[in-house]
Amino acid sequence: MALMTKATDERALPVSERPATREARARWDEAKAALDALQARELEILAIAGDGRTVRTGPAPSEDNIDRATEERPEIAAKLSRARRACRTAEAAYRALVDETTATVLAERAEARRALARRVFEVAEALAAAVSALELFDQQTAVLTGGRRPECPFPAFLPSTPAAENLVDFRRRIFEAEL
Repeated sequence: MALMTKATDERALPVSERPATREARARWDEAKAALDALQARELEILAIAGDGRTVRTGPAPSEDNIDRATEERPEIAAKLSRARRACRTAEAAYRALVDETTATVLAERAEARRALARRVFEVAEALAAAVSALELFDQQTAVLTGGRRPECPFPAFLPSTPAAENLVDFRRRIFEAEL
């Protein structure tokens, strides 16, 4: 595309592929992995020491394993709280970076888009004028031939009337703020 920047330029990359975004996503993924590992260990401790609410099934663990699990439970609980907090923080940082970068990209590209939209509307108005001239020609043909006339190829571009708005006028009204 003529408006794209060079491939080596970071701005040419999608927001999700930019280095800062990828690093933030990697930090979030690492935090999630650490949280998952701690949650798995918490389940192991729960399986060994029991939670007092459920009946144990399967072979009973040794007393040493139960003692180690009981000693480790408060430490894992604290680590789990820190891991949840770190995961939430990393996710928030990632999402904020993506939102900020997306807003920046949209702002940077808005003027170029506005110029392209103006060009599209200029071409659409030229097409509407040509369709109007064709319609006038077909009306004259109908008068000369006693009512026979070809069908208009672009009826959506016929001039607006009080009862109907043509496509160009309709779209211009919808996109008025962007032009």
